[in-house]
Amino acid sequence: YFAKWLDGKDPIIQVLGIMAGVLLQDHEVRYTEFQQLPYHRIFIMLFIELNAPEPILEAINFQVLTAFCHVFHILRPAKAPGFAYAWLELISHRVFIGRLLALTPHQKGWGFYAQLLVDLFKFLGPFLRNAEMTKPMQLLYKGTLRVLLVLLHDFPEFLCDYHYTFCDVIPPNCIQMRNLILSAFPRTMRLPDPFTVNLVVEHLPDINRAPRILTNIVSLIQPATFKK
Repeated sequence: YFAKWLDGKDPIIQVLGIMAGVLLQDHEVRYTEFQQLPYHRIFIMLFIELNAPEPILEAINFQVLTAFCHVFHILRPAKAPGFAYAWLELISHRVFIGRLLALTPHQKGWGFYAQLLVDLFKFLGPFLRNAEMTKPMQLLYKGTLRVLLVLLHDFPEFLCDYHYTFCDVIPPNCIQMRNLILSAFPRTMRLPDPFTVNLVVEHLPDINRAPRILTNIVSLIQPATFKK
């Protein structure tokens, strides 16, 4: 897979691909003795260096972001559970989030970050369906909630646009996590006072505005016979 993915790619992608391959092999060999911290430091230092405010780097910024997102998707928790904590630290780093969600024009980085969050939610899903989680999963869950709180505060529009995608992979019993996502609203919108006398939600002008959903909802409907 890596040989096919690296073929004809630029040096940055090749370096990241080799790092990912070494990490996965090391994870498979060492397993419970796998050390994630060295890989975390290498990835974060390389990312910060490649996103330094220099003209030559700014010209390839989007290619760098795309490469890192692809590699982080390859290294998702489902593929390397022993790297899950470091992986969460990487995708929640302020520079990484800022570059993808704020500094990349035309919201071109939003889809990449949404995919990484879906990777996280899918990994957590089976554990969240249980009434009791182990200590390691509790820590990962709390870290996920912190990331969602940051997104809710700084990038609520992102959660609005991908709320369907996220809620579709989060178990129904995860009320707190789902509410964090569904409580997001655009910063340009002013919510009505719920204590207003005789408030009728159906009469509010904004109730007729369809939300922007950057998801192909039809493709998520299963089984296919439901679409008919």
